[in-house]
Amino acid sequence: RQQVSPRLIHRTMLKHLDCMRTFYGQERGLILFRKHLVQYISPLPVAKADRQRLLTTEKEKEFVALLDTLAFAN
Repeated sequence: RQQVSPRLIHRTMLKHLDCMRTFYGQERGLILFRKHLVQYISPLPVAKADRQRLLTTEKEKEFVALLDTLAFAN
């Protein structure tokens, strides 16, 4: 069974977020995307506090900045 690299997961998440924002609008797109976030990060070593921040952040720039700082994004 082939594993998906954390870097590919990160890129896919950003593309998915962009598609959601384009379709639903900036604010609603982010809110709706967060529902998918759990599935993306479930196999990754993301600290509980970081997971909670990702699931509650309401501003896109903060959300993307947090994604970019997590270990799996490197």
